[in-house]
Amino acid sequence: MKKSLLPPLIIKGKKIPVCIIQGGMGVGVSLDLLAGAVAREGGVGVISSAGLDRLVSEKIDRDVGQYEAVCIQIANAKTRGDYGFIGINIMFALQGDFKVSVRAAIDAKIDFIISGAGLPTNLPAIKPPGDTALIPIASSDRALKIICKKWETLGYQPDAVVLEG
Repeated sequence: MKKSLLPPLIIKGKKIPVCIIQGGMGVGVSLDLLAGAVAREGGVGVISSAGLDRLVSEKIDRDVGQYEAVCIQIANAKTRGDYGFIGINIMFALQGDFKVSVRAAIDAKIDFIISGAGLPTNLPAIKPPGDTALIPIASSDRALKIICKKWETLGYQPDAVVLEG
């Protein structure tokens, strides 16, 4: 791993040596291989949860549900990333998979859950995050205020925030 020109980033007590968080890109782009490679270099590798059940089922040649697919991808990424930091991008808009993916990621001891594509106002209520950092994506100051206000009623504040736009 090369020395970074930027200072390390610290989120929920996790010191990220290279201040880079790879984006969780769409279906089939950000998977365990890419996330593990980024983590191995000192950044945060991010898996996209979109369509993982189908992608993992095809890869291992048996049907798996979203929960198992998320767990498999996280375990593979952590192994490939020499136990660097791994995150997962879970789109709120994919309601059928959202809660299942969050539970699986926390159970698999993911380092970071990044969530956008809508307002993930109930994210902290799905499962106590333990050591997992919860990072909402907001497209405006107004959206971030809505998220923070709701999370405050749940006894939680974002560990970090991605502002887009």
